[in-house]
Amino acid sequence: MKKEIIFAILLGLTLGLIITYGVYRAKMTLQQPLQKEEKTLPSSTPQATNNSSLLLISPEDEIITDQEKINVAGTTTPDSFVIIIVNDQDQITTADQTGNFSVEVELEKGSNVIRVHALKEDGTSIVEERTVIYSTIDFATSDETPATGSGETTNEK
Repeated sequence: MKKEIIFAILLGLTLGLIITYGVYRAKMTLQQPLQKEEKTLPSSTPQATNNSSLLLISPEDEIITDQEKINVAGTTTPDSFVIIIVNDQDQITTADQTGNFSVEVELEKGSNVIRVHALKEDGTSIVEERTVIYSTIDFATSDETPATGSGETTNEK
């Protein structure tokens, strides 16, 4: 009887340790990809660094424009490929010797998400994103219309 109790205790401890170790490994595996993603997320405010730099000069984020075409310009590492994606339409260019690039893109009415990917020679990619709203509504003239309040017109003689 003593042998059976000792055997049951050892079996319980072994199974408990195996299950605990499995849970621990699963938890560590799930946390590692999240930590890597946090490091690669682009910041909302562009900051140029020496190692990985992509600085969008224009357009500004969340602007409203009445122009159908807009200039996407910025700086990155010299001679790197730059891919600009606007509403599933992509354009490829290269940065010049100083790292500058500029491409004119066509906007659709409404919200336009502009994604700029800079591909360096070692294969790494840097991504910046901007949202631009294209509207044909003229806000300036609608605010300048005077309101009379009475609805009557005046005739001066």
